[in-house]
Amino acid sequence: MVLPDKDTYTLEELLSNLPMKDKEFCTKAGISKVTLYYLKHGTRNPYRSTVNQVLNALSEVYKRPLSWSNVTGIAYEERTAWNKGKPRKKAEQQEEKPEHE
Repeated sequence: MVLPDKDTYTLEELLSNLPMKDKEFCTKAGISKVTLYYLKHGTRNPYRSTVNQVLNALSEVYKRPLSWSNVTGIAYEERTAWNKGKPRKKAEQQEEKPEHE
């Protein structure tokens, strides 16, 4: 399918009109078929980095620049550090040790 020339596209239309098999696109984008399913059906929000990979792959497939500025319908989840807000154990242990005189 040839993508019509417009100012903006929806993620849904780009993914539902892929001119290749899902497996091929997943390989190109570096994502799993499960992730593609979630993107197509909106059941889970991917991380921003995953959306960037998908947008880069879509740009290659459709041979036009596609980004956050001209693709709508993108929801993503902020990635938080696994240890955010937790004190570092080594630092705590060093503070608790009494100094020898």
